[in-house]
Amino acid sequence: MNQWLTVKQLASLRKCSERYILSLIKNGKLQARREGKRWMVFVDDSEQNPEQVTEQIPDNSEVITLLKQQLEEKDNQINKLHQLLAMEMQEKLKLMESLPPPRKSFWDRFRRK
Repeated sequence: MNQWLTVKQLASLRKCSERYILSLIKNGKLQARREGKRWMVFVDDSEQNPEQVTEQIPDNSEVITLLKQQLEEKDNQINKLHQLLAMEMQEKLKLMESLPPPRKSFWDRFRRK
C-alpha cells in the first residue's frame, strides 16, 4: 500500500485521532507533505499492522485511582466550605437584624415630601 493518504483517512485506518497523526507529522515520525490546506501522509507497505503502530497505552490505573481520591477530597472540602459559608451568612443576617435602623441624613430634613 505505497500511497498517500489524508490525515483523516490515516486516523480512521489506525483508529486514532487526527491530532495524534498531526503530532506524529510534527515530530517527524511520519513522512508527509502539504497539498493546499491538507496534509498528505505517505503510507508504506513495510509499515506494520495499524493496531501495532499506535503506541501502547500504559496502565494508568494507579494514577486514575489517586486522581479519583483527590477529586473526592476536593469535593468534600468544597462541601465543607459551602456549609461554613452558609453558617457565616446566617450569622451575618442575625447581626444585621439586631442593628438599630439607620439614622436619617441631615439633609432629609430639608427635602420636599
